[in-house]
Amino acid sequence: MSVTAEQVQELMGDHSSQYPSPTDPYVWITEYDYQAIADELNAAMVGRGTCHDKGNIERFICSECGCRLDLQDDDWEATMWLDEAAMVPNYCPNCGRRVVDE
Repeated sequence: MSVTAEQVQELMGDHSSQYPSPTDPYVWITEYDYQAIADELNAAMVGRGTCHDKGNIERFICSECGCRLDLQDDDWEATMWLDEAAMVPNYCPNCGRRVVDE
């Protein structure tokens, strides 16, 4: 999986004018910087490796770093949602490894 310049622009939305350019810290982000940001994000994601969810339906536990993340609250409601559907993480929030099936 990689990030595109268009995805970076979409994610930043109206907030891009609040950040300095990665190529010139004395100017604000321009449309030409989105690719540079995408390249940096993609480079950061390479080599992080993968992990497995060693937890259960209630809790995510990273097989590599042991990070624990509650997936349900006390009322048995999911704590992570995407497009109105309960979900488990795709990446460990601690070590950044991609979660894969065993």
